[in-house]
Amino acid sequence: MHTGTYACLAQNTYLNTRTHKTISLTVYLVTCETGLRDRPEDLRDRPEDLRDRPEDLRDRPEDNSMSDIYSDPPDGSPSCSVLPAMNYSSLNLSCSWPGGLPPPSLRWTTNLQGGAWLGGEGAWPANNVSVLQSGSQTSNNSLFTCLGTHPALNTSTQCTARACGSPRTVVWWEGPQGEGRGQGVETSNILVLRSNSTQNGQAYTCYAKHPLAILTRTCSLRLEAPVLLTQRSVVSVFEGSDVQLTCILQANYPPANQIVWFNNRRQEVIQEVQEALDTTRKYVLRRAAAWTNLTVLETDGTTDSGQYWCSASNAVGGTEIPVTLLVKRYPMPPNVTLVRLVYSSRQRKEVELEWLMEGEGEGGEGGGLTGFLLERRLEEAPGRRRGEEEQEKEREEAGAAPAEQKVSQKESWGGQRTHNNTMLLF
Repeated sequence: MHTGTYACLAQNTYLNTRTHKTISLTVYLVTCETGLRDRPEDLRDRPEDLRDRPEDLRDRPEDNSMSDIYSDPPDGSPSCSVLPAMNYSSLNLSCSWPGGLPPPSLRWTTNLQGGAWLGGEGAWPANNVSVLQSGSQTSNNSLFTCLGTHPALNTSTQCTARACGSPRTVVWWEGPQGEGRGQGVETSNILVLRSNSTQNGQAYTCYAKHPLAILTRTCSLRLEAPVLLTQRSVVSVFEGSDVQLTCILQANYPPANQIVWFNNRRQEVIQEVQEALDTTRKYVLRRAAAWTNLTVLETDGTTDSGQYWCSASNAVGGTEIPVTLLVKRYPMPPNVTLVRLVYSSRQRKEVELEWLMEGEGEGGEGGGLTGFLLERRLEEAPGRRRGEEEQEKEREEAGAAPAEQKVSQKESWGGQRTHNNTMLLF
């Protein structure tokens, strides 16, 4: 009941190292009584009548010998494992084969065909044997074999361990304030930080160490609040037209949750609400991984002009940028009155016109107009026109072919604008 292996384990959580020692306890069962020959030094002090006679010693066994000892082999076969040791700079080759009376003999080797024995030439009578193997002197995918023998077994048995994927890599984080230091775990490590704007711009480094790798591998990332850009910070459009406002998110970590638009009344533009409005909706949102554009439909100079805001945030901060929308109205034409017309030559090939503008409208002087177009229309006298119409009617009643129609002539004049709203035509 008490036979077996007892282990003492010690672990350093700061250095992420551990070591252990094992002690094997064996209880022997004697199936027959043993006799012990009296040693000479024991006979000197014994009374003469109690000393053994020579004829009584002939059939006694030798000193401290057993006439019959029970022998039982362990079950199954040894089991092998590769564990990290010496702060992940070495390999701990562990071979275990519990049970057996007496305990089995175990030893490690690198190769069954003439390979080197690890930890010495002899085999150790124990249920668990561990050997330290230098990681820098071990190549990847190396094979190690543990041989196990027992007096009750005619053949040896074995198990193997390969330095490929085992042991696993230890991974830990280190932050600017020592976050995560000494908290290494195998394969993967997640560092959880509370959301705080003071972490903006701080760098965090992940370390990975393996016994077979001489150098410790690292990777770093920097926490940054989102950075937003826009193609145009001021956008102008004439009323009645659709206009698109752009917002671009620069690459940063951790990623922003979502880009949010606010209209000129600081109201959040929600896509689902706008889609529900159908034909009466005012805004359209178009999204992608790194940008979100806001389209203002059928702009109105009174209600749509103003400052729009694009906003984004992540775990370490938030930011927003303004985009100004200017909705312009089309200029109203001025009221023009002709005040003077003068021919500058007898041939009437040139004429000088002067006009007066009232109600300049929007857009500055002249309502934002850049030029004038003047037309000359030639029409016949009213009495002559009525006579031609009566002649044409008589031809139709007589069944004659209609005469060729004459229309009023219309000419466009080119000219050069002078001061005081005066145009010289030619």
